[in-house]
Amino acid sequence: MLYLAVNPSNPDQIYAVTGDGTAAVTEDGGINWLKEKIIPSE
Repeated sequence: MLYLAVNPSNPDQIYAVTGDGTAAVTEDGGINWLKEKIIPSE
């Protein structure tokens, strides 16, 4: 885990970024996560 951010207005919304370039977001406090591969800009 490189980065973890919690929305102060909605603590159930959490964003995470991992070392392999995957970003994930949850809207329910971590029960379900939506993951996407980040494509680096050139």
